[in-house]
Amino acid sequence: MAPPTENKQWLSKLDGLDKLFQNTAKIPSPGQGEVLVKIQAVALNYRDTEVCMGLYNHHKTTGGDENPSLVPT
Repeated sequence: MAPPTENKQWLSKLDGLDKLFQNTAKIPSPGQGEVLVKIQAVALNYRDTEVCMGLYNHHKTTGGDENPSLVPT
């Protein structure tokens, strides 16, 4: 069985929990000196809801200008 080439991800434009949406993305290939880690489960905290609602701005989002809706994991 071949390994998957895409995965599902939750995205937010930081405008509310009710506007979270799911998308698919290519699984990246690790570069020299990097590893790819498969996450089986995560814990969510109240702060995570604040991030999705755009109320918590103490960290940067990832993806730069190309994908400003990507939430750091």
